[in-house]
Amino acid sequence: HPAMLDVDESLGDAFAIPETISCETRADGYRDWRAAGPRARTGNEPRMSRDVFISFARGDRELAAYLARKLDERGVSAWYDATLAAEVSTEAEVDTAIRGAGIVALLFSQDCNRSDRMRRELAVADSQGKPVVPLLIEAGLPKGGYLHLLADRNWIQAQPEPMMRVDELADLLARLAGKLAIPA
Repeated sequence: HPAMLDVDESLGDAFAIPETISCETRADGYRDWRAAGPRARTGNEPRMSRDVFISFARGDRELAAYLARKLDERGVSAWYDATLAAEVSTEAEVDTAIRGAGIVALLFSQDCNRSDRMRRELAVADSQGKPVVPLLIEAGLPKGGYLHLLADRNWIQAQPEPMMRVDELADLLARLAGKLAIPA
C-alpha cells in the first residue's frame, strides 16, 4: 500500500486500488467492493455530475477546498459545499450532487460526530449505492450514529497533518475515480 496513506491496520495489510470501483450491500448488510469497468451512462444522470463528492464538517472547509483544487489539477471533477459557512445550499442541491457523484469522500474529524448534515449525506450516498471513502483527518473515532454507519468501511489514515497529505489523497481519489493510472 502507499507509503504515507494507510488503511487502518485492523482492516488488513493492503488496500488495492482498482481503476474504478463499485459497492453493493449484501443481504447480510456487509458491503462488497469490487473493481468494475467504467459506469455506463444511462441518460438519467443528474445535471450536476461530478467524479467525487466531498463531505466535510464546517471546520474542515479549507481542507475540502484544497482537496477539490488538487483533484481538479488531476482532471477529476469534485463537488463540495463551498457555501457551507453561509448555509445557502439547499438539501436538494446537495442531494443532486451526491446522486451525480461517482464516489463520496468523507473527511472525518471529531466535528463530524456532531454533524447531522453529514449523517444525512452519508445516508443518501448509501441509498444510492455510492462507494464512500472515509478519510480520517483527525485522531479519534466515530461515535454514536457514525460508529454504526461507518463500522464496516476501510478507513484511509490521512492524519496527522492532512493538509500536508492532500496530494496523496488527491492521487488516491483520482485512482478510485478511474482518472489516474494505478502504479505497477
